[in-house]
This record gives sequence, C-alpha cells and structure tokens, in this order.
Amino acid sequence: MIDFKATAEKKPDSQPDERRRSPFFEAFYEGYDKASLAPDQIDWLVFFASTHILELDACKDFVRMANALPDDDLASINLKKGMLSIAEDEKGHAAYLLEAMHRRLPAGEVTSLVDQWRSRKVDAMMAMVQSLLQKGGNFPSLTQDGVPSEMSDSLSDGLSDSLSNRATEQRAA
Repeated sequence: MIDFKATAEKKPDSQPDERRRSPFFEAFYEGYDKASLAPDQIDWLVFFASTHILELDACKDFVRMANALPDDDLASINLKKGMLSIAEDEKGHAAYLLEAMHRRLPAGEVTSLVDQWRSRKVDAMMAMVQSLLQKGGNFPSLTQDGVPSEMSDSLSDGLSDSLSNRATEQRAA
C-alpha cells in the first residue's frame, strides 16, 4: 500500500524529507503547487494531458515488460497475459483522456498540450536520473507494502548488506 500522505512529510525546518520527495513528480509538475493539484482544484486540462502521457507510457512499458518474459513456462505465460491486460487498460485510459482533450480544445491545441507534457516527462526523467546519480545509485522504494516506517530503514539496510555480500562473493569466485 502506498501512503500518499507520507510522501511529502516535512522535517521540523519545513523542508520535505529527502527520502520521500520524488524528483520525478517534482519536475513533472514544476510550477504547480500541491493545492492547485488537489482533486477539487486541478485544472482539467492539466489533469487530462499529464495523466494521458503517464498512462500512454505505462501502456508501452507493460508491453515491453511482458514481451521480455519467457514463453516456455506456465507462470511466465500467465504473468505475460496479465501484464498485457494491464497494458490494454492503460491504453484505454490514455485514449479516454485524449478524447476529453479533443472535446475541449481544437486539434492543434491538443497536440501542443500533449507535446508540452511529453517534454515535462522527459525533463522529469532526467531529474530522476540526476537524483539517482547524485545519491550514488541509492533510490528509495516507491512502495512499502505493510512495512511500518520504523522497519523500512532496517529492511533497506538488510537488503543493501545482502546485495553487498553477494557482490563480494561473486568477485571472490
């Protein structure tokens, strides 16, 4: 389960907790404050265009992941079918959002708006990669399924230790 309220918890000095702040979404929605993105305040065109880009790309990502799975065992075949089904759902969501934009704007403005949010997505990806490089490849987990926050750090440390030990063993072999 993702705790969205904890995503931008602030420290006492009112700066967002670095571990919880997403450089991707920070860059993607640059120029928009949290209040203007609230469900009862968001500009519908911002919602339609930004979400369209995310849904369309998610569709393509799920197809790529599904196609990377082997076709020789039942579990992979079933997983692949599920992922392709999710991809179709994402594709449908993207299409609905594009249709909503076309109902409100002339075609040229829709193209311009989609292009603007595509550029924002590219900039957001670059911000995410830059953040990853600055942190030496350490990226916080996006989800913490059922793990209390106080346990999360100890689990991360344990995973890091395990991966480090595995790398050491491989070098020794």
